[in-house]
Amino acid sequence: IRDCLLSRGLGDVYKRQPARRLRALPASLPLSGPLAASLLDRAMTEVAFHFNAPDKLAYACRFARKVQRSGARLVIAAPADALQTLDRMLWLMAPQDFVAHCHADADEELVQASPVLLAQDARLAPHHEVLLNLHAEVPEGFGRFDRLVEVVSAQDESDRAQARTRWRHYASRGYTITRHDLVLKAG
Repeated sequence: IRDCLLSRGLGDVYKRQPARRLRALPASLPLSGPLAASLLDRAMTEVAFHFNAPDKLAYACRFARKVQRSGARLVIAAPADALQTLDRMLWLMAPQDFVAHCHADADEELVQASPVLLAQDARLAPHHEVLLNLHAEVPEGFGRFDRLVEVVSAQDESDRAQARTRWRHYASRGYTITRHDLVLKAG
């Protein structure tokens, strides 16, 4: 893609996002003009799997704290019961670890002000920086996000099998997947 952009005089588009892969475009698309530059400026979602989480919800709380401290915005997508538990866990964190958050169906002003959103459906979230998926399936609309993080249990074989299915989904569509083994990281 880099060579194609450079040969068409669009090297500045490539240089703006050197660390991320550009989305594949149809060969029939003329690569000139503002529309082409706009399409080329979109980068492919970065997909990461965080394996061997002893407790997925506790890990989600720590991850939310880390993302909030970095200044990015996070959407945590999960089933309703997991979101309720996660909401309680976030409120019970130590005061110095407080994570400002709300449910995606809260008042619009609160949703816009919250760096962390809890949502059953990631497509409804106005934030598009980081998506943490706790669903068993590939989240609808994940391609709108800059980053997608999948959390995989250390012990739950069903969760691990579902994660392998999601991995194959992303890999078959050309996403580069980064693997983070939380056991190795902790040790």
